[in-house]
Amino acid sequence: MRISGGPLFSNRVLYGLLAVSILTNAILIERRTSIDWHRLVHRDQAVPDVTAGEHIRGNPNAPITIVEYSDLQCPFCARFHEVVKAAVAESKDVRWVYRHLPLESIHSLAVPAAEAAECAAEQGRFWQYADLLFQRQAQLAEREFASMAGALNLDVPAFEACRQSGRQRMRVASHAKAFAEGHLAGTPVSFVNGVRLEGAVSAKELQQAIAAAR
Repeated sequence: MRISGGPLFSNRVLYGLLAVSILTNAILIERRTSIDWHRLVHRDQAVPDVTAGEHIRGNPNAPITIVEYSDLQCPFCARFHEVVKAAVAESKDVRWVYRHLPLESIHSLAVPAAEAAECAAEQGRFWQYADLLFQRQAQLAEREFASMAGALNLDVPAFEACRQSGRQRMRVASHAKAFAEGHLAGTPVSFVNGVRLEGAVSAKELQQAIAAAR
């Protein structure tokens, strides 16, 4: 269909189309900005306070605290683990608190892995063991827990005695229980000075949250 009209009509059509295009792009940009940030952040839940005996990486007295709830068999957690590790290494004013949230309904070895990490913690090697678990996540199996303890020069018989006793089961369960009211759908979930981030956010997104906390 051909639209006819004089120059004034053509100009009005052109200006109208231009205005619609500008408005559409502005809306898309605003929506994209909102999605990049607001999909990650929730302020409707308080994170339990950090207490004595928790696993802390970085400056223990740092003013900015990242509290992470994680699953040692979760591939997204493995990816995010490296992101947080780098952020803490770069910043003296950030500390990282690790808490267990094993999703045993989909990860059959998540609870045994968490218990193994706590048994390594009895020998002062929680973070090293957690790092190794994530690095070897693709090969995770019951027989690997003792092998990884040996790779870190732990007292393997003592480590295995701890695992078999089940004495760390309550500690692992207490992390998830304390946070059960959060209605978590997956891991990782983190809090940066109380501001909640969901999922394996990128290094840039984590740095934005840290900067906002300063």
